[in-house]
Amino acid sequence: MRGYILIVALSIVGVIFGSTFLIIYGVAAAILLAGYRSFLIYRYTTDLENRSFFVTRQVDVAGDSITVRGEDRSEAKFTFESIIRVARARDHYRLYMAKNLFHYIPFGAFGTDDERVVFDKLLVDAGKLNT
Repeated sequence: MRGYILIVALSIVGVIFGSTFLIIYGVAAAILLAGYRSFLIYRYTTDLENRSFFVTRQVDVAGDSITVRGEDRSEAKFTFESIIRVARARDHYRLYMAKNLFHYIPFGAFGTDDERVVFDKLLVDAGKLNT
């Protein structure tokens, strides 16, 4: 973001002082920066080392524990006690295990809305989610 602010500032200075070079430089730099960031996103999402982030997962809730199983046969099991906080967005939950580590559970992972409501109630009863 700071890069774009600097580029816009250079373009504005170019307009104020009538410098065609600064205007052209500002526009070209913005295009190059946008292209570079797009390349980084593409590289991250297609890198084979990041494949585990994009695996389809199944979430099972039993008693006071949650088990997350991936199609790559990975498995993570944790209890409600190990969740430090829950963030509910308009289409998913983020179950935080640490400050910057969370399990992402989209609402579509639930078979029905009733199942999601039951999960919501479990989180509220465990004191992890405020209504």
